[in-house]
Amino acid sequence: MFKWKKFTGDMNQWDCLVNQFDGNYRQCFSWGEYKRELGWDIYRYIGTDQDTIKFAVQLIVRRYLFFTAVYIPGGVSGNDGGYCHYIKKLINSLFRFSLIYVRLDSNYIASEEVKTLFVKNSWFRPNFRINPGISMRHIFENNDGEIMPDASKRWLKCLRQSRRKETKIIFDGDIQPSEILRISNEMQENKKAYLRDEPKNAIKIMHYFEEQVVFAQCIDKQGNIIGFRCALIINDKAWDLYGAMDINGRKFKSGYLLLFELMNECKNRGIKTFNLGSVDFANNPGVTKFKSDTGGELYEFVSEWEYTNFIFLRYIMNFYVYIIFNPILLKYFRQ
Repeated sequence: MFKWKKFTGDMNQWDCLVNQFDGNYRQCFSWGEYKRELGWDIYRYIGTDQDTIKFAVQLIVRRYLFFTAVYIPGGVSGNDGGYCHYIKKLINSLFRFSLIYVRLDSNYIASEEVKTLFVKNSWFRPNFRINPGISMRHIFENNDGEIMPDASKRWLKCLRQSRRKETKIIFDGDIQPSEILRISNEMQENKKAYLRDEPKNAIKIMHYFEEQVVFAQCIDKQGNIIGFRCALIINDKAWDLYGAMDINGRKFKSGYLLLFELMNECKNRGIKTFNLGSVDFANNPGVTKFKSDTGGELYEFVSEWEYTNFIFLRYIMNFYVYIIFNPILLKYFRQ
């Protein structure tokens, strides 16, 4: 008989469960603690059947009087592509007297079977999604250990040009939050883009994950940091986390050297898969072109699904997400 049980173990025990189910890093214990600092409530539960653990889920929750918003980043860790038939029962029992809106964002690889599970159980595709559901990754084992064997000629040319500059890449040196913010703010000004609190949040994420972050800095001949990029490592997988360059870094094309050397460092540490994250030509063509020209493998992931016990909330929450994440509005507010 299937039962949900509140998780009462420690961080290592939880992360072992997530890794056992090949879950996403956003279901890790440290990610929940990072979100807790930002004002969210964290609920961790395990689903058991005949005393065998079948699922693990970390709910990111905010409550306002009779309204409860639930976010499941990475999806339910388990064997159904981030979906779990019993997840609605858990959420409804936890917030019995609330108007509930749930958004699940699964990073498992998409399939028609998983899509059917969502649709048959009254989940909906959001009218406005935060990410497009397409990602890019490099699998080093498939490339005989090479880094970017299928990169475009243009990308490799920019990499060679960057190598000729009087710069060097260092790893895991003294990470200075003030420099991260300076470079990030300068990048935003140069690109006329608005990242909201992304630089500050990246610093917090690095604090919570500590030893699991690989941080690469590009240093010019005067010893100044002109760019950086970092990746998050969980077991034998790495995720591109965040990076920025100041005006000199852009002039020296340091972004190419930083990404290449970061991936190479991860491979040398035993990483088998390096995930570059979502690609979105429509809303972020520059960054997407930079990623796609590395020659990585494109794949579709399950992405976002929503559920509510009050149908009108779907339209309210989708409009809210549209306002918060619309790239055109973000650029407008930055100007």
